[in-house]
Amino acid sequence: YGAWMGFTDLVDLVNYDPIISEMTSILGEQVGLSADTLVRNTLVTDSTIDYSGGVSAVASLDSPTHDISYTDIIKQYAYLEAESALPVDGEDFILILHPHSYASLMLDPTFVNLMIQEAPNTAIRNGYIGRLLRMKIYVSANVTEWADVGVGSTTDVYAALIIGRESYGILGLTGYAEPASVDNQGPDGRPLTGQKLRPVEIIMKPVGSAGAADPLNQRGSLAWKMALTTTVLNSSWIRCVKHTNVFSDL
Repeated sequence: YGAWMGFTDLVDLVNYDPIISEMTSILGEQVGLSADTLVRNTLVTDSTIDYSGGVSAVASLDSPTHDISYTDIIKQYAYLEAESALPVDGEDFILILHPHSYASLMLDPTFVNLMIQEAPNTAIRNGYIGRLLRMKIYVSANVTEWADVGVGSTTDVYAALIIGRESYGILGLTGYAEPASVDNQGPDGRPLTGQKLRPVEIIMKPVGSAGAADPLNQRGSLAWKMALTTTVLNSSWIRCVKHTNVFSDL
């Protein structure tokens, strides 16, 4: 997978702003979102699928009747425990929600009363918002949303993922690897970044490098490239609950 952006010799002639640095930042955000989306698509497709409110099909989901609730979450948690799924970090499973779904759960008094705040006044990082029972909860706008697939083909449906350890695997190919793996897979957990393994290759072609294809030395480019594949290893240890929320009919 890869993408690129072009630039002209005006970058050098009229360079009041760090344009190349800005382009690198944009491409960096894009590659991160691309990798996240590729992994997400596989997990949502190949996990064990369930539906909120006890229905058996996406077309039966209707808001507010089937808005995600504490009951839906605890059922998925119980399914994982019954399958002897292992916690991701030895202590907790991972629950990933869309912000719209998290808004619905925060309107559920049972969920709110049980929510654990681990420490007051701590920064929220990487979408992590706290713990519930044996689940760490993360919120991400990149969680899957299907528009107009619920009741009447006018209701938006969302995914919520609950993940156990070794339920899926990620593989980088041809000398590349998933960034998180490179960052912690060295001896004693030390980073490998910069030590031959490159999770993402950044490729810069300067102005004039294209030879006859750029006879006036006007064009350059900046690009990223990675190789990545994801597979679900045990669908019983990763569950996707499709549901509605308070934003489904807006």
